[in-house]
Amino acid sequence: MKSSSVIESPCNASRQCTRAGRSRCTAACGPGRRGVYPAADSPNNALLRPSYYPSTMDDSASTRGQHEGRSLAPFLRGLLCYVVTAIGWSILAGPLAAATGLQQSAHYVWLWGFVLLAPLMACIVAGPCRFAGSGAAPAAEPETDTLRRLETESSRYQTLVENLPVGIFHYDRELRITELNRRFAEILHVPRRALHRLDMTTLRDQRILEPLRAALAGRPARYEGEYAATLSGRQLRVTLRATPVFDADGRVTGGVGIVEDVSAQHEAESMLQEGETRYALAMRGTNEGLWDWNPQSRSLFLSSRLLSILGAEGDHLRTTSDEWLKLIHVQDRAHFQTALIAHLKGQTPHFECEYRLLDRSGEFRWVLARGIAQRDGNGIAYRMVGSIGDITERKRAEAGMRDLNRELESRVAERTAQLSAAMKELEAFSYSVSHDLRAPLRAIDGYSAILATDYDAAFDDEARQLFQRMRAAVQRMGMLIDDLLDLARVSRQSIACQPVNLSSLVAEIAADLQRDEPQRKVSVEIEPGLHTHADPSLLRIALENLVGNAWKFTARRDDAAIRFTRNAGDGGEDVFCIEDNGAGFDMRYADKLFGAFQRLHHERDFQGTGIGLATVARIVQRHGGRIWAHGEPGKGARFCFTLGNAAAEAAAPAGEARRRA
Repeated sequence: MKSSSVIESPCNASRQCTRAGRSRCTAACGPGRRGVYPAADSPNNALLRPSYYPSTMDDSASTRGQHEGRSLAPFLRGLLCYVVTAIGWSILAGPLAAATGLQQSAHYVWLWGFVLLAPLMACIVAGPCRFAGSGAAPAAEPETDTLRRLETESSRYQTLVENLPVGIFHYDRELRITELNRRFAEILHVPRRALHRLDMTTLRDQRILEPLRAALAGRPARYEGEYAATLSGRQLRVTLRATPVFDADGRVTGGVGIVEDVSAQHEAESMLQEGETRYALAMRGTNEGLWDWNPQSRSLFLSSRLLSILGAEGDHLRTTSDEWLKLIHVQDRAHFQTALIAHLKGQTPHFECEYRLLDRSGEFRWVLARGIAQRDGNGIAYRMVGSIGDITERKRAEAGMRDLNRELESRVAERTAQLSAAMKELEAFSYSVSHDLRAPLRAIDGYSAILATDYDAAFDDEARQLFQRMRAAVQRMGMLIDDLLDLARVSRQSIACQPVNLSSLVAEIAADLQRDEPQRKVSVEIEPGLHTHADPSLLRIALENLVGNAWKFTARRDDAAIRFTRNAGDGGEDVFCIEDNGAGFDMRYADKLFGAFQRLHHERDFQGTGIGLATVARIVQRHGGRIWAHGEPGKGARFCFTLGNAAAEAAAPAGEARRRA
């Protein structure tokens, strides 16, 4: 790095040496005496170019040249010290004002640094100096040493500026950037050469120009906010401090700008503020108070919301865990301490406990406390933070529910006793019907048969017809009593489930019907291998009623057909269906099908008591299943049923039975 130019010149012609370099000076002055001067174009002096350099070398007045060189050095040192102090103070003024509590006067702290501190430091470093012709000459100092010291100071200044963590740029009165450091280009993400001599009045974002122009007016200024970089398009948040630069006569020749990229800091602060706001809203929404406990010092912090739960007022309260323990109900303290110690030992992932707490009014309130401990590297809890919510109303509701449940249980027990008594009465009624009513009916039927046989000659045709009707009514009443006994029996009979072959059972029932009416031609189609798990006796009664209905209601069709199949239900359950092409029914009256004594056809068309389907429905319900029907007048009917959990519990045995079939 070329830091100075060696100029050989006797200066006999013009007695002046240019500052452009060794070659130009030699051409102008010719060879001769050698003098050392800093090169103005040297890179080390890019940010510090003094406006005055020794320009003459008089052989007859060498003392005068040395005097001028010695008098210039203190001035340059003072100028350098002023610039460095001004930059340092620009960086430190804000933090110092914040540390001393003078945030409101930060601008004045900054201004007095430039007006008082920087000039004072410059005077201290420069010391007393005298220029040529002002008096007695100071002690002799070699001219070469003076220029070397200037070069060293300039190099230090450049190194300092280049390595500062903030961006620095110099600009002239036309707002053109004359010098800048590396960090300034990095902040803008723009090559350094693109910013040199940049006219800042052409920038798209003009917000930074106001403090820059204020510095040209002689007063420091500041800008903090958003900035859109013109050349890179970046959206930044920056802090800009602008300071005027004065010449020897006190005139403003330009300014210095110090730029800090605070985008990341601003984003972090925004996220922190957003998180704090979200946390505050969450705590307000949960209606819970916060606590912070130090297990070592036993100090306890209570939030304002927690104080309001206790009926107290204040922003917060600092107390101790011993005082808090005194507020807990005596019966709940052992439970509270057990849960707390278990979490401190690491036995539970978090602390949670319900207990009663004494409030300021002297009443105990139920609270739910939750918390989690923070542990050091050894697993020792050094802090515990959590929340407390008031659950008094919930506890009251739970107590009310317990009282209601006890009352309901008492009512259920009472109703169960009444139902048991009713069932016993029903059993007694069934017994009475089966013995007391059926005996007179048999007597009436027997005596009427004797009269009709032995005294047939004494009766005319009308009397014989009346006897026939009487016997038919007695027989129908007997059938009705038998059906009622079946319904009562299936309602109280215990269920003993076992594997049942439905295909074989339906085939047996159809064969019995065919033997009773051999003259009928009915096509019976049964899907083979249908198995389930149910009570065989009850299931036979249900299928006898269903197949019997299909047989009965197809009596008027020459092509009568009955089908028994299985389908898959929505939940994967087995659905068994019995379908016929008989008389059918109107779906408007489908809700009456499974009620006792409900008939959709007249007795003269199809005989029956109206109890058969009610019995089927009761058997299916007792197996945990359901039954439904679909029909259309003149087009037949379809009855489908499931057997619920009873069949599902024996799915494996039923499956094996199907494979065997």
